[in-house]
Amino acid sequence: MMMNIAASSQLLWAQTEQTYHQFTRLQSLSEGWHWLLLVGICSLIMTFVILMYRRDCVELPRGTSLALMFLRSVAYLGILFFFLNLEKLTEQTLTKNSRAMVLIDTSQSMGLRDGQTADNPTNASRLDLVAEELAQGNLIKDLQKNHDVVVYRFDQETKPTEISTFPKVPTEDLASDESGSVTQAQLQSLGESRRTATASGILLAIALLAVIMHFVRRRPTPGEQNASWPLLVSMVTLIASIVVMAVASLRSPDIPWLTMVGLQPLEATGLSGSQAPEPKTEPVDLQINWADQLLPRGTETHLGDSLQYLINKERGGPVAGIVLVTDGGNNAGEEVPTVLKAVRDSQIPIFPVGIGSNQTVRNVRVLDLNAPERVYPGDNFSITGYLQAFGLQGRQVTVQLISQPAEGSAAENQQRIEEERRVELSQDGLTKPVDFELTPEEVGRRRYIFRVKAPPEDKNDKDNEKSAIVESIDRRMKILLIAGGPTREYRFLRNQIYRDEDTILHVLLQTGDVGISQESDELLFEFPQLPDELFDYDCVVAFDPDWQALEANQVELLERFVAEKAGGLIVVAGPVYTPEWSRTRRGRDRRVDIMKNLYPVVFYNQGGATLSLGQFGGTAAWPPQ
Repeated sequence: MMMNIAASSQLLWAQTEQTYHQFTRLQSLSEGWHWLLLVGICSLIMTFVILMYRRDCVELPRGTSLALMFLRSVAYLGILFFFLNLEKLTEQTLTKNSRAMVLIDTSQSMGLRDGQTADNPTNASRLDLVAEELAQGNLIKDLQKNHDVVVYRFDQETKPTEISTFPKVPTEDLASDESGSVTQAQLQSLGESRRTATASGILLAIALLAVIMHFVRRRPTPGEQNASWPLLVSMVTLIASIVVMAVASLRSPDIPWLTMVGLQPLEATGLSGSQAPEPKTEPVDLQINWADQLLPRGTETHLGDSLQYLINKERGGPVAGIVLVTDGGNNAGEEVPTVLKAVRDSQIPIFPVGIGSNQTVRNVRVLDLNAPERVYPGDNFSITGYLQAFGLQGRQVTVQLISQPAEGSAAENQQRIEEERRVELSQDGLTKPVDFELTPEEVGRRRYIFRVKAPPEDKNDKDNEKSAIVESIDRRMKILLIAGGPTREYRFLRNQIYRDEDTILHVLLQTGDVGISQESDELLFEFPQLPDELFDYDCVVAFDPDWQALEANQVELLERFVAEKAGGLIVVAGPVYTPEWSRTRRGRDRRVDIMKNLYPVVFYNQGGATLSLGQFGGTAAWPPQ
């Protein structure tokens, strides 16, 4: 057996977030002369500021003059900074989870058994092995670590059928973020901000020390020019300290000022800032009965069509790959080599998983058995068995139809062969119907067994027969005939049914009085009001009846007879009562509404808007359905 699951879960679509600062004004400078003009204007203004402030400070000490010039230059640079419009931008890449699709072949060939091996000691079928892997293995779980997993099955249809979708399992980092605990990213951001805040504190300490030195040193002599240097150092370091602290705040906006300087502990913010985290949602554990979902259904294998459909559907989407589980057969639809060209163009990887033996499997089996549930003694009926073979095309096998009592401990000892014939097998995978005509001679329940005598090289002897129970009942059909009046059609059908020995006829003539004579087994003067009375009939035939003469519970009982008991209802319109009750508008009489729903036509009012729209009427008769 071959079942090598490829590791397709290595592909992962990333989800990233990047925060940076940008002078948005500079983005509007799209031409080179824009930059030259900006640099020229800034240089002229800066030169003007320096020259004017030097002239104003010519009589001041050099340290004080330089300090004032520095402060005024900083003010100008602040205005320029504001003009350039520094903004904090966060670029977040949100990507849908990648999708890994598992495409499973459920054609009839996947129901074959390849014999007992070390990997398959129970001689399970190919689909049984796949169902066991999906239910107990790690294929779905491994794919869920990185992808959303969608499982499809395909067989004779041109489109695969989706079985279920399994969402991606959240990672541990995301789970910790959602749980509201302090994450590693927050700790790293806190460390960087505290180092920057420490540098700002050192500069602030130097500024304070320089101010103290400026005020405590001795008064300068009239000829001393450097008396204000401590003041200059103080101003420069103070501004540098503020700038460094502002940079720390810009780089870590989620860290409060008090936390940066160590006066407040770090609080968990999770993914929603300072808000309380939402309760964690546990992943849904989807319980799938894989044995029921992966039954061998199709008589053909449309492998190429199914691949083409998924490629067209997922083209351009976040597809990680397609895991294809099949025995390699493709006997209908698009050829696989043609589809592979589209696969290469779409760049969707396909990971094939081979199921089954690499040798030709020879097997013949009974695929299905079609038999009626009830028959009548003396009436012919047919039983049809469907054969399917692989590796035995053209071979002839013996097919038997055996019957035995349905109940009883000695039923097998009472078997009898109803018919036996030789049948030539069709090509691989195609079904061959075999019909048997029977005539029941006794009343009771019998089990009919359709059995094929397989050749010696048949790999599985457990699928060589199927059975069905057929009940032969000796009961005459019971019909209720209703008529609003004794029309010609009513009298003709009444006489025909009454003369049939296998039918019991009850007649309800709504215009008849007590004492009339009708050809029937029983003459009624009231429609049945109890379920047991009405449900005993097999069919109700109505010739232009006056449904408004019935009570509401009787009409509802007739609806139950059709809907719940699958009773037959034959209605024939007429010129007397049908126009009267059919023109009643919906909602005015519940009895009429129920009967309109039971009729196989749509009623309309003469002169209504729907008639002018062409929805009713016509010149050609509609064929009966």
